[in-house]
Amino acid sequence: QEQEKAKKREALQAAKEKAAELFHQLLLADPGAQKARDYLAKRGIPEEITKEFRLGFAPDSWNFLVNALPKQKIDTEAAKEAGLIVARDNGGFYDRFRNRLMFPITGLTGRVVAFGGRILDDGQPKYMNSPESPVFDKSRTLFGLYQNREHIRQAKNCLVVEGNFDLLSLVVHGVRNVVAPLGTALTQAHVRSLRGYTDEVILLFDGDQAGLKAAMRSVPLFLSEQVTARIAVLPEAHDPDTFVREFGREALGKHLETAMPLPEFVFDKLVAQYGSSIAGKTRIVAELQELIKAIGDQHLQRTLFVSHFAKKLGLTPQQLLGGVSPANETRNASPTASQGKGESQLPMKQRRLLEFLLTCPEYLPAFLE
Repeated sequence: QEQEKAKKREALQAAKEKAAELFHQLLLADPGAQKARDYLAKRGIPEEITKEFRLGFAPDSWNFLVNALPKQKIDTEAAKEAGLIVARDNGGFYDRFRNRLMFPITGLTGRVVAFGGRILDDGQPKYMNSPESPVFDKSRTLFGLYQNREHIRQAKNCLVVEGNFDLLSLVVHGVRNVVAPLGTALTQAHVRSLRGYTDEVILLFDGDQAGLKAAMRSVPLFLSEQVTARIAVLPEAHDPDTFVREFGREALGKHLETAMPLPEFVFDKLVAQYGSSIAGKTRIVAELQELIKAIGDQHLQRTLFVSHFAKKLGLTPQQLLGGVSPANETRNASPTASQGKGESQLPMKQRRLLEFLLTCPEYLPAFLE
């Protein structure tokens, strides 16, 4: 069974590699790909970057790959499972990608595992990715990580942008410590992949409501993986591509110096959104409690997060956690404890633990848990 799976994976990768080669050669030399070359020139992407990232062109044809792959000794079933061609209801196949600029997605072995395709006219969808397969899981794959991995190691931090052209434009301007998720939100697997190369990630997001939601969703991921995350919000009407093309690499570097720690950014945005009234704080606590739940079992990260933001809100950690003790527990406490008469004779270990919790109350939620 394992040999069969390995054989199948190899057939899928061979199909994707061959398709990438065909698309790339079309983009470089075919007269029919002139509009794709013009589009790249308009976006400021030179030929050396086109070659490094093996960008390609899928012609406006229903059967380019259907006809070309068998001649390259690529099995039709493998091409179908690789998501390159689609079965027709009445028999036969047609090409999935048509009239698109093609971005091969390279796995960490250096082989193509998927494609992203950007339409070259007003058709829909604007961007289309390969379907998932035994060699491609989009929740684990980052565009540009293979090409930029050594630059990320050297920079000791990694920029995360939202789009393929954002990434390519930064690369053109000499910013190589950058990756992009494939049209999906960051996942824990993405953060875990980056942890192998760096301890710090800077999210370079648009400053709109969608950017805030993306930032909030990613807080627990970074906390649970113990990766430092900061966020740099771009000026309104700019994305990384337009910003670096208009202002240059140096201006981007200065902007990145203003990046805020991700949890602080989210907290400040919540305060700005809901205000500091009692009703506002109630909404903020509800939002933070959702984040705390998502942090999971990372006790130290969770405890630090709770104690830090409880203090900012003027609450106890228990109140932020929603774990305030019921009143009857206080009433049922022993007279000695509640009235302070005499001194309880505790074993030394318990006494030390109690002294520690009194001195450092921020660790109480983790202790109670």
